[in-house]
Amino acid sequence: CEEMITKGKEIVVDDTRKDGDDVKFNARAFNAAIRAWAESDEPDAAIKAESILGKMRELYKETGNRDVKPNAKHYNSVISVWANSGEKGAANRAEEILKQMETSGVDDSSISPTTVSCNAVIDAWAKSGEEGAAEHAEVILDKMIKGHLNGSKVKA
Repeated sequence: CEEMITKGKEIVVDDTRKDGDDVKFNARAFNAAIRAWAESDEPDAAIKAESILGKMRELYKETGNRDVKPNAKHYNSVISVWANSGEKGAANRAEEILKQMETSGVDDSSISPTTVSCNAVIDAWAKSGEEGAAEHAEVILDKMIKGHLNGSKVKA
């Protein structure tokens, strides 16, 4: 995957490539890689998926190329990988990503949390078995309800 990211960076930065002109390296390719980690049995799949998201952010920041800009779907995919990872602390990590979405979404609505985002974090807490998990899940649900009643987009 690291090789794919490096090659993608070269393609994005140097759009005068000679080979593979019919291949466009874009956010869809990144999401496919994230989903591949989601479906793997690797113990560090969630870390790898989150790393890909980080590389997307970095690549977009460096190049400004909107074709590699992460959006809520990419964040949601990573949250889901954490929710299904079974790793200790996964629910906390999923909620941290949700908070990143909320912070980034202030300036960029394509990253704002969605109902899918919130549901995935609630799912992470439900699967965590951690003490206080139900309370964490309920806080997110309450924020969703308040946001809906106020007529705003979902905010966590």
